[in-house]
Amino acid sequence: MGLAVLMFIMIVLTINHWGGLGFLFTVTVTIIPFSFAWSIAIKKPKMYRRLGYLMAKNNTDKLHGLFFLFLFAGFFVEFMPYTSPFAYINNVIQYVYETNMYFLVYFLLFFLIGMFIFGLAFAGFHPLVTVALLVPFIQSFCR
Repeated sequence: MGLAVLMFIMIVLTINHWGGLGFLFTVTVTIIPFSFAWSIAIKKPKMYRRLGYLMAKNNTDKLHGLFFLFLFAGFFVEFMPYTSPFAYINNVIQYVYETNMYFLVYFLLFFLIGMFIFGLAFAGFHPLVTVALLVPFIQSFCR
């Protein structure tokens, strides 16, 4: 299972890097083809198709709430870089990154990122939304 998650993340990051479509959109477009390919790899494509059909058939009428959830999550992710909390968090991460103790810097940087994901999960944010929120912070360090 860990291998599947690692492969999925690597594929999503590669497609996102070359396609430039946005992280959430790339995950959304990639997840079904990857899941089907994984079901073929573990020799269970018939079960995947059958269960996928049953889940889609039985849960389609319950998806109307998810539309608004993803709509507002998209707005939140897009407008976050223009808010004052973003500037404050970015200053803290920038300060940690610019100190001269390299081991401590990377430990603190990854610790802050992990705590951000952990904290927002308790606030009700899905980890994909949290990762999409972190992308503008991390992009400034990748240049």
